[in-house]
Amino acid sequence: MKNFVLVVEDYPLWRGEIVQALEGRGFRAEGVSHPFSALDRLREVSPDAILTDLHLPGMDGLMFYERSQIFAPKTPFVFVSVCPEAFLSRFPDRGNFLILRWPLKDEDLDRAVRHLLTQKGDDRGRLVPRARNPLHE
Repeated sequence: MKNFVLVVEDYPLWRGEIVQALEGRGFRAEGVSHPFSALDRLREVSPDAILTDLHLPGMDGLMFYERSQIFAPKTPFVFVSVCPEAFLSRFPDRGNFLILRWPLKDEDLDRAVRHLLTQKGDDRGRLVPRARNPLHE
């Protein structure tokens, strides 16, 4: 069975490209445009991973992460942002997540999601700089 990734991205073109990239890499992916829609969806499904933009309407990606813990407390997250540094002080010390920068390549998404799905928690919760991304090795 394919791993299921819920994608939360308000920009339709990027959401479609991310879903298509993940499906092209063998994942089952579903995109939603709003974090409140994603929270509603989490009442119905249990994704293996969640990929979300940090800049979202109504609540940012970190607020969505905090609220999603009610429905999906062990689900790993991939956060993406053009400028993740603006959010770093608000991230928890530990968690089931990686932080990646836009723009992303298909292989970046694939490696990030697969990496999180295979980790036990020790290697999570860190910013992965594009220039020195260990997922590229």
